[in-house]
Amino acid sequence: MADFRTSTLDYFPENILIDILSYLGVRELIRTGRVCKRWRRLVKDQRLWRAVDLTAWKGVTSRMLWVLLRQYLGTGLRCLLLRGLLLSARGGAFLSESWLKALSSTCPRLRSLSLLHADLRGLRSCQLLPTTLQVLELRGCELPQSFFTQTPPSPEKQAGAASTASTQQHGRGQTGKVPASTSGFAIETMVLDNVPSFTDLHLQSLASWLGQ
Repeated sequence: MADFRTSTLDYFPENILIDILSYLGVRELIRTGRVCKRWRRLVKDQRLWRAVDLTAWKGVTSRMLWVLLRQYLGTGLRCLLLRGLLLSARGGAFLSESWLKALSSTCPRLRSLSLLHADLRGLRSCQLLPTTLQVLELRGCELPQSFFTQTPPSPEKQAGAASTASTQQHGRGQTGKVPASTSGFAIETMVLDNVPSFTDLHLQSLASWLGQ
C-alpha cells in the first residue's frame, strides 16, 4: 500500500490560503487570526478587507470599531456596511468624529458606506464622512437637521484638494472625475430609506448641492 503523506494547511501557498479565508465573515476572520502568528499575518492581508459587512454582527460598539480600524482595516477597504445601535437596548450613537477622521486617513480608498439603524444626530454634518465616498446609503437612520448643510472649506484646504486632484490626474495620464461640490465630496449615489427624521430642510440642503 502506498504511503500517504499527511498534509496540512501549512503546505498551501499563501495566495491559496487567502482565497480560502475570503469566504469567512469578520468574526470568523478575527478568530482565525488567533490560531498562530502566520495566520494572524494572513488575516491582516488587505485583500480580505476590501468589502466589510458588519450588519449581521449585532451589538457592534464604538470600541469594536476602533479595534477593527487599528488592527485590520486599511488601504484595501472599498466598501463598508455598518449596523448602529438605534434599535438595540443600549441605543445611542456609535460613530464619533474622531473615528470618522481616523477612517478617512486609514482607508483612503473607501468608496461606499452603508449605515443601517445608526444614530447620526451626534455628527454636525455629513462633511465629517470620508470625502472619497461615491456611494452613501442611509437606512433607518436618525439625522440632525444640519446633516446635509455644507460649509465652504478654508482656502488652504480647497487649494490643497485642488493640487492633489491635479497631481493625481497628471500622474494617471487621464482626466479624473472632479466632484461637483466645492466641499470636496464625490458622492454619485445616495440612498435614503426609511429615514424618519428627514425633513424639507434636508431636501433643501441636498438641492443646494446641485447648484455648487
